[in-house]
Amino acid sequence: MSEQQRMKDAAAGEALGTIGANWMSDRETDTLNEVVFRPVSRQTLSSQIRDRLLEQITSGARNPGTRVLSERVLFEKFGVARPSVR
Repeated sequence: MSEQQRMKDAAAGEALGTIGANWMSDRETDTLNEVVFRPVSRQTLSSQIRDRLLEQITSGARNPGTRVLSERVLFEKFGVARPSVR
C-alpha cells in the first residue's frame, strides 16, 4: 500500500470514527460498514403528506369517513406546492 493511500485510509477512518484502524478485524470492519453505510431512502413530499394523513387517522385525530381537506387547505397547511398534495 502506498503512503498516499495509507494517508487517505487514515483520513477516511478519522472521518467515520474508527473505520480503517489497524486493530479492527475485517469482519468487524464489514459489520461497521453495514451500519454506517446502510442504504438511505428518500421520500417524496406527497409520500410524507400521505403518511401524516394516515397517521392522523390511525391515531384517532381524524375519524375514518371524515372528508379530506381541500387541496388548497392541505398545501397551505403543509407549506408545499399544490402538486404535492394531489
